[in-house]
Amino acid sequence: MRARVAAFLCLVAVSDRGGPGPGAIHLPYPAAKQRAPAELDPSTDIALVCHAGPMGDEIATIVAARGFLHVRNLAGRMKRWRGPVESGL
Repeated sequence: MRARVAAFLCLVAVSDRGGPGPGAIHLPYPAAKQRAPAELDPSTDIALVCHAGPMGDEIATIVAARGFLHVRNLAGRMKRWRGPVESGL
């Protein structure tokens, strides 16, 4: 089953240290390398967020190589996130 957060944007945290709060999909790194292509919907706009940036960049590259056309790594990462946060997942 593919996970879906909203009709227009799927927010995915790729860190094992936590991430955006309710509504986000949490795919801890490094398991996200296999889980993201299998569990996310390639027709959905996807925003990845991690704590420093490299993990999100890596997952974006992996899913783009598998046909995901609308995937981005959130600029500013968790340092700039102003929404609710879930920590210690």
